[in-house]
Amino acid sequence: MKSIKKINSEYGMRRNGCQSEQTVFFHIVKLFIFYSFFRIRRFCILLLIICPFPASADNKQEVPEEHLQEEEARPFRIKKEQVAIRGIDDENTEEGIEEKYRDKTKGLYLLIGHYAYFPELNSEKPVYIVDEIGRGMVPGWQDIVTFKDMRKIGLFGDIWAGVGLHCGEFFSFWSVVGGGLWKINNRNRYGPLKFQLDLKGVEFLAGVGWDYYPFGKTKFSPVGKESFGKKLKQVLSETKPYFSLFINYSHFEASGNAKVGFLGSPIKYSRKKEIDIISITPFVGFDVPVTRRTDIFMGLGYLFGFDTESFEREHKNEIEGPVAATGVKIYF
Repeated sequence: MKSIKKINSEYGMRRNGCQSEQTVFFHIVKLFIFYSFFRIRRFCILLLIICPFPASADNKQEVPEEHLQEEEARPFRIKKEQVAIRGIDDENTEEGIEEKYRDKTKGLYLLIGHYAYFPELNSEKPVYIVDEIGRGMVPGWQDIVTFKDMRKIGLFGDIWAGVGLHCGEFFSFWSVVGGGLWKINNRNRYGPLKFQLDLKGVEFLAGVGWDYYPFGKTKFSPVGKESFGKKLKQVLSETKPYFSLFINYSHFEASGNAKVGFLGSPIKYSRKKEIDIISITPFVGFDVPVTRRTDIFMGLGYLFGFDTESFEREHKNEIEGPVAATGVKIYF
């Protein structure tokens, strides 16, 4: 940015050039008047008195140096005052407090999460018997992949989304819907023997839950340009535990289609099973604040399932077991 002194200097040069051009013009006009009206001397003298020569560039008035310094410092002084006022607003006003913390005692928030189930799945025991026979009779036999293998690596679960409602500093209520889809295809060939087993599972769930925060809810405090260790320490210090109770309805379908062929003569077998249950799952979890509007949650629980018709735990060996929950909460 050009300084005020430099701008005044350039402006003075332009102004001096204009005044020099005006002086030459007035000289020519006056000479013409003398030549044309030399006989009317009184009129010419009066004209010369009325139209004096313009001031030359040497006679211009200069701006005092202290005034220039004051004009140069004025924009910086204004900017400094604006920064100070903005800093006061950020720290002490309601807008500044809102920028640092989100009010988690009221209002709505969005939940997106995943449940990983670890049930017994006793209905898959016949498959293990087939594996034992195959390992003993067929050279190079490969074990059949089932839902239990997915369970071991945490892929047997549901994805869900919902909306939560803050109910004060210590409680939250939420409702979610979701489901899962699992599909496994086994294709193996052992010389003239062909083996095929397709497994498919589909689940739909809808439920409600309550969270209780014994130490209050999370608050995200920005730490600025600090080291990763200090930021991590700040996040861990603001992590809050909670107790949760989730009640949901689930409809689960599992089907299997097997085909064994030997020299072009296949043997087929199909089976399908449906389960409708109401499950109650208590959880212990943690909310970890990662931004002003976002928390990551994780927890562990245990699923207790009840049949929808008799309300007895007829399928406890099929669906009951530990549950791991992970997800994100986004505050509006």
